[in-house]
Amino acid sequence: ITGQMYRQFALTIAISTIFSSINALTLCPALCDILLKKNDKEPSGFFKLFNKTVNSSTSATAWAVNLSVRRAFIGSVLFAGIIALAVFGFSRAFRNSSFYDAYWSVAPIAIAFYWWLSAPGSGSDPMRRFLVLVLVSLWGIRLTANWARGWRGLRHQDWRYANLQQQTGRAFWLVSFLGIHLFPTVVVFLGCLPLFP
Repeated sequence: ITGQMYRQFALTIAISTIFSSINALTLCPALCDILLKKNDKEPSGFFKLFNKTVNSSTSATAWAVNLSVRRAFIGSVLFAGIIALAVFGFSRAFRNSSFYDAYWSVAPIAIAFYWWLSAPGSGSDPMRRFLVLVLVSLWGIRLTANWARGWRGLRHQDWRYANLQQQTGRAFWLVSFLGIHLFPTVVVFLGCLPLFP
């Protein structure tokens, strides 16, 4: 039975590859020619607004990506901030601020890796930068393993956070955001500054 299933599966893959090749070599180029043909007529109404919106958002996205690639420091600040906000969102959704504990030990690895990739011509020694990346990665892996050893699931929250939650009541979301998520992100980022090429 297993051999028959593999044979039928192989036949299905072969036939779909043939159809895909025919489509890629005939229908797709023809469709692209129709869709991308230069139209001298200026769009009006909805289509004019749609084109203007798409063009401006494409330009803004290209500018932001270009800025973050050229300016590794700005890109890493945006990265750290966006990820911290996402982790805070998960913490709120699961009512568990311990989500941040797993993030802050991995963040320096990501930041160091990003800075290592973005600075090939910075004038610093590539071997030294690679060695620093390896050491930061080993430190982050050790710290994350230490956290994972005591982790008991998504409902497990650090006892200190539970105490803060009891003490602050309804204001805990603000304490969690500022004290458990934002401030440690700033501290970790400042601790990573010596890694910047």
